[in-house]
Parts: sequence; C-alpha cells; structure tokens
Amino acid sequence: MSHETDPSIAKPVRTAITEPFSYLKQVSRVKHQILGKYLGAWSGILGTKFKHLAYFDCFAGDGRYVDEYGVELPGSPQHGLQIASEFVSKSPGRSLTLGFIERDGSKAARLLDMLNSSAKPNGVFVKVFASDARDLSAHMISAITTRGIVVPTFFFVDPYGYPLPVPTLRTLLAIPKAELLVNLMWYRISMDLGNPVAWDRIDALFAHDDWPFEEFDAKSGPARERAFMDYFEKEIGAAYHVRFPMTYSPEDRVTSPENRRKYFLVHFSGHYAAPLAMKDVMYRARSALETIHTPTNQLQLFEVNGRSKRLDELKAELRSFSAGEQMTFLNLRIRTANLPFAEPEYRQVVKELDQEGRLRIERRESKRTGLTDGDLIQFN
Repeated sequence: MSHETDPSIAKPVRTAITEPFSYLKQVSRVKHQILGKYLGAWSGILGTKFKHLAYFDCFAGDGRYVDEYGVELPGSPQHGLQIASEFVSKSPGRSLTLGFIERDGSKAARLLDMLNSSAKPNGVFVKVFASDARDLSAHMISAITTRGIVVPTFFFVDPYGYPLPVPTLRTLLAIPKAELLVNLMWYRISMDLGNPVAWDRIDALFAHDDWPFEEFDAKSGPARERAFMDYFEKEIGAAYHVRFPMTYSPEDRVTSPENRRKYFLVHFSGHYAAPLAMKDVMYRARSALETIHTPTNQLQLFEVNGRSKRLDELKAELRSFSAGEQMTFLNLRIRTANLPFAEPEYRQVVKELDQEGRLRIERRESKRTGLTDGDLIQFN
C-alpha cells in the first residue's frame, strides 16, 4: 500500500480537521454517480487485459460533503477509492494507482488525512498532490509514459475552473488507452464570452486567440451553446466523444433550472467501447436528474404526448441511412457512437422502424421480438 505525496511537489501542511463539511448539491451527486458508475465499468473492462490501471482526479477537493440532512456524502476521491478497492479485491495481481490533485493546500491535507485513515487492499496506490493540475501535467504524462508498459489511464478534469489548455488535454488523450471526462463550466464560459476583460481566460483554454472568428461567437442562446460545444469537441479531436448536459441544481435558485445548462460532462476516448459504456451510464443518470427537478409521478412533463423527444430525434438520425445498407445492431451503435443515445433507446427505435417498414431485422441471435448485438439490420 502507498499513501504519499510526490517528493517533487510541495507537501501540504497537515492541519487539524476543524473546518465544516461542504454541502453537496443534488446535481453534483448525479455527477458523482456518473463518475463512479463509469469508473466501475472502465476498470472491469480494461482490467481483464491490463495488470495496471491509473486514475487522476485533477480537482479533487477534500472529499468532505454532507446532504441537506447533515448526512456525510462521499466526494469524487471516495468514489475513486471505493472503485479501486473493489477492482483489485476481485482481480488478484492487478493494481490501480489513484492520483488526487488539489491546489488548496489545506484541502489537500484534509484529503490526505482521510485517505490515510481509509482501509485499502494491496494493489491500491494513493498519491495526493498539493498543486495545480496545469503545473502537474508534465509530471503525470511522464509518470505514465515512462513505465515501459501500457497503463490505461482515466483523467477527470475541469479545464476552465482548474485551467488545463486544450493542447494539454490532447496530449493526455494521446497516451495509449487514455480517456478524459471533462467537467466544462459552460455558465462561466458563456459569461466570459460576453466580457472582453475575461477573454484572456478563453485564450488560455484554447491556447490561441482565433476563437472569436468561429461561428459560435456570432450566435446567442442555445445556438451559441451548441456551436461552442461543437467547436470545443473539434479542438480536442478525439475519435469518440459523448456530451451530457448538467442542469442547474434546485438549490441554485435560478428560473427553470431543469431547462438551463450549467455545465457539460464530456467524455473523450479513442475506442468505440468507451462511448457505448458511458452512454448507458449517462442514460441512467438522466432519469436521476429528472427526478430531482420533478416529482416521480410527473415525469411526463419532460415528454411530449407521453413520448420522449429523444426517441424521435434518434429516429430521424436513423432514417438518414440509405436503402440497402446493412449492419449488425452493434455496428449500428458503433457507427453512430457520437450521437447521445443509449442502447435501450436504439433498441426501441429500431423496433419501431421495423414495424414501419423502414428497415428489416434479421434475428440471428435473438428470438422473435428481441434485438441483440449480432442481429442484422437492413435499411429499406
């Protein structure tokens, strides 16, 4: 076991834990749900082929949170530690290194105290860095790439609030088997786009000042939001990306919090299996967001005539396939992996298009009404 700070980084000053726990907003709990569920899937899949995995939380905080009733809640470090412990306990001979980066020295010290007092099985290695992610990026890259073996690595970053420029994100993503989960604070970026005094922050994000010439700068409202996110994803240049809008939390006390985007979680990867797994995690999280904003018995308010608008959007996308094209159900989802739809939504829409005569399902693996990865789909 290891509980350490890197010797090249200034160690946090150890302090008595007297500060109160922070309140964790309801929407932030959903974000942690997405992170935890995906980390579990990620470690389980990659751990079958690789002995060593790594995870870096680049804005870790101190992991000290409570809900509205004062009940302690886990932060992202606890989620990472739990997943790592479960992974190595079930996978003898495997290891998972956790790197937690927190620029506030006092928070880093409290985090280190918490991690040192937590039980960990052999094979879980923990490091706490009292530093800025930008200052540590070269160290992270070196630590991973100089080991002489491929170490699948997952990075959780907030490149605007805890600045990491896009070129650095591209470098991290270029590490073999690396993935990024980006917490992109759209509400702050949106305000800064309209404030010339703050444009240097946007320059720093992209590491250039050409962005004012992009089409999003001439748009407003939802159109600007979509165009900016498209541009950001293009700048990263990953083969696969999945975007999940995070609403304002009810505690933010803004008008119509469920209809406004506070920030986006964007997952970048280089292999199709990653977005397919992440979209299923996000699909389950979407219902959790809806429940936060609307009582369970009124979820139909998020729908049109009792039907999710998303299903009609997916149906429109699939109708664009040419007559005569054929592929398995799995290959259909791979070819459209950057669309924000999960497997259950594909399954429902493909069956509806089959009933409408827009395609034909040849059930090679499933039975009469099923639909599985190996079934063949032919568009009419």
